Amino acid sequence: MSCFTEVDEMKNYYAFRVRPPSQFQKKAIKTVSKSKETWVDFVTPRWARAPAESVIPGAYVTAGILKNGTWSIQSIKVPKDNRSIRECRKLALEIAGKLRACPEAAGFFPERKRRTKACP
Repeated sequence: MSCFTEVDEMKNYYAFRVRPPSQFQKKAIKTVSKSKETWVDFVTPRWARAPAESVIPGAYVTAGILKNGTWSIQSIKVPKDNRSIRECRKLALEIAGKLRACPEAAGFFPERKRRTKACP
């Protein structure tokens, strides 16, 4: 059984969707870079960087705000680097498992209870 709804092949990555983009609010997240405000659909949460990178360097996670106002993971991106889609899918599942174990992920994966152990 997979937690992914779809796989998108990008130039350098496979994007394993946890939820389709249509479930998220548009331009709902404010980012500030060099004193410039920008409104975006998705961001990479700080707490999700280490678990993704610990599985495979270059992997990352995107998250956004659902239409009901709660945060959720949108996709897990795994670098191709001459890997098959099957290999990348296994890596994405491993990343998803590590993310679910993070206490910070409690709001992103509502079906899981908050854990006390820190993220790797």
